[in-house]
Amino acid sequence: MNIHIIKDYLKIRLPSIAITTLTFSLLLRYSTNAKNDWGIILVVFLIGFIQDYFQFKKKVLLLADLKEKGVSEEEFNTSAFLRNWEEKRKNGILKFTLIDGGVILAAVFLFIIGFGGFFIMISLSIPVEIGTLIGYSCLISALLGMSANLFLWSVNEKKFARLTNPLH
Repeated sequence: MNIHIIKDYLKIRLPSIAITTLTFSLLLRYSTNAKNDWGIILVVFLIGFIQDYFQFKKKVLLLADLKEKGVSEEEFNTSAFLRNWEEKRKNGILKFTLIDGGVILAAVFLFIIGFGGFFIMISLSIPVEIGTLIGYSCLISALLGMSANLFLWSVNEKKFARLTNPLH
């Protein structure tokens, strides 16, 4: 392992590591079976941490390779955006909004809203019907995901036009 990459990783990712550690602590604190759950939660935490480190390392090595070839990070990112957005445009706004926003992004929101709502309900000692909480969380998450991707579509279209049309 390259010690410089590890130092850079920790310098950049320290806030997210702290948030993840706090989340890990909260999950253990409110777990109904903390004696058995801590191992599973720790394994998931470590897998995520290791996977994030290797993605970071891959990006650092890629940028070093690009620098040797005379390609800047901005040029590489622009090229990657153009390729990615061209493919998403071919699939259309409906698929982008419903699938990428209503399902994929909604799953992220669902995790945040679901656990956040659950912890708030527990900490405030509010009786909660879990089915109702899950139903509302799913609905809110899907609406947020689709709205965010609808907005993102217009932002990406403007960026795509700006990058592909020099007169725009």
